[in-house]
Amino acid sequence: MSLHIDFIYESEQRSASLVSLKFVVRLIGIVIPLLLLMFGLVVFFQYHQMKSELAGVEMHWKSIEPAYKDALELRAELESVRQIEAEFDRWRSVRLTWAKPLEAVRDAVPPTMQLTRLQAREDLKIDGTVPVYQFDLIMEGRARGISPRTDVEQFQHDLREHPDLVEIVDDVIIPPGSFQADPAPGAEREHRVFRLTAPFIARRFE
Repeated sequence: MSLHIDFIYESEQRSASLVSLKFVVRLIGIVIPLLLLMFGLVVFFQYHQMKSELAGVEMHWKSIEPAYKDALELRAELESVRQIEAEFDRWRSVRLTWAKPLEAVRDAVPPTMQLTRLQAREDLKIDGTVPVYQFDLIMEGRARGISPRTDVEQFQHDLREHPDLVEIVDDVIIPPGSFQADPAPGAEREHRVFRLTAPFIARRFE
């Protein structure tokens, strides 16, 4: 039988841990305030740095703001000018230049014919919401050859096939009743007066 006798009072007994709880509490009480202080200092310096940078940006903006506003106004004016130019381009695309059609008529008239009236007409119509330009050319004259009907029909054919007209003219028509005897004094029995109309292909303003 063995006996164990402890000669140390409970108050004198030491903890087995190398660091006492009291020390840990004191250490925490010192470290946490230091960390909070350091964090506060970091936030404080960052705040002032950001405030300084913001002031610099605001000063820079104030210096360039007038130029920026001028640039916006110029951009708006440029866009307005471009829209006007686009409208002019659209208008030019539907307008008809009469020089070549009239030259084609001059080239196609045979020597046995004389034009007494040449009228160019244009009409603006609305197809739904789209403006449409319609152009017509009216030709009146006298045919005083041996075969006036043949001459007029050949004139009609030459106009239809003329390279300056074939892509822009819808047709060349001799309306009913437009080929008659020439009522002019001194006209011979075979002489005729005629009328041709040439409607052009409609041009849509799109």
